[in-house]
Formats: sequence, structure tokens, C-alpha cells
Amino acid sequence: MKISTRKVLFVSIISTLTFGMTNAFASSANGIYAGLQGGVSNTDYDSVSGKTVQNYFNAYAPLTFDSQGNNNLAGRIYLGYQFNRFFSTELGYAYLGNVTLKNIDNVSGANADLWENATDLTAKAKVPLPLGLNVFGLAGVAYANVNTSGVSNRAENLGLSDSQSESGFTGVYGVGAGWDIGRHFGLDAEWRHYAQNGSIPSTNAITAGFSIHI
Repeated sequence: MKISTRKVLFVSIISTLTFGMTNAFASSANGIYAGLQGGVSNTDYDSVSGKTVQNYFNAYAPLTFDSQGNNNLAGRIYLGYQFNRFFSTELGYAYLGNVTLKNIDNVSGANADLWENATDLTAKAKVPLPLGLNVFGLAGVAYANVNTSGVSNRAENLGLSDSQSESGFTGVYGVGAGWDIGRHFGLDAEWRHYAQNGSIPSTNAITAGFSIHI
């Protein structure tokens, strides 16, 4: 049976392209990796003690607030270890944004700021897809800190003090998608939820970033 030169050339080109794409979008290398993410967050202080703020500002009586204004910038830096193409673990530090509580105790102009950060340890399970893509779920624990600042004069008159903080452990979970561009560089986007626990508020963060595999 005679095979035409065109058919041989066509098959060779397809094979070369397939091999090239497979290597270009290979799964990321196992071992240590580091990454950086940026995005937005939303923190719900309404969920903490029925809108009371005495825990954060060392006040002696429950004080309510009228509204909260979110500064939604968020970021996270992390160090991870990939065991195989399906499983990895990460240790990260996240800045979860600044919130201004307004009209505390129904006093106009009695405002104060709260900002939150968290150190988290999570496990990540991935489902590999073609062309280096993957989807993943994550779950773990976080140690979160809520810090106070920017107490207005009218808020100080209510007995609120500045430079206070509340800390505690809470759960964290989320989902996301990634794209491995070669074995040493990847992109990702994810949603994370830090659960409310005691004085630690409920926070959602949506971020995107990159990772470098060593």
C-alpha cells in the first residue's frame, strides 16, 4: 500500500504540534513552590455579636454601629509543597481588607476602622484537565487577627480605644482554577471563605495570581 508524501507530512506536523503542546502545558513540577495573589474581599461584621463592637475597642458596654464601609483590597502570599499532580498543601499570609464602622451607638461621626489579616494552613486537592488546566478545592485552618485604628474623636467620647486587637482560630475553605504554563510557572484564581468564629468575622476573598515552582 502506497502512502502519499502529503499524508506522511500531515501526520508528522500533527504529532509535532501535539508533542509540543503537551510539553508546553505539562503539569507543574512536584516539590516546593511560592505564589502571590491579589484581589478583593468582603468582611461581614454584622455577623459578630449582633452588630456590637465592644470586643474590638475595649468598650465596657455593647455599642451598635449603623453601617460598614468596605475597602475591598486583599492580597495573599504563600509557600506550598506539591506532592503529586492531585494534592498539595500551602502555608499563607493574607491581608483581608479594611472596614470602617460608621455612626457607632447611633452617634453621627462616631467612626472607627477595623482591618483583618490571617495566617492559613490549607490542603488543596486538584483535578487535572487538558492543556495544563486544573480545578481545585481547598480546606484548612486560619489564625485571624482583627486590629483597630482610626477611632474618631466622637467615638473616643463613647469610651472606645485605639490599637486593640482580637485573634482566634477559624476554618477556611474555597474553590478555584489554575493553569500550568510549563513545569515551573502557573496562574490561578480562587474564592476563599474565612468562617465567623467568636470575634472573628465572616470574610470572603476573591483573588488571582501566579506561582513559581522551584
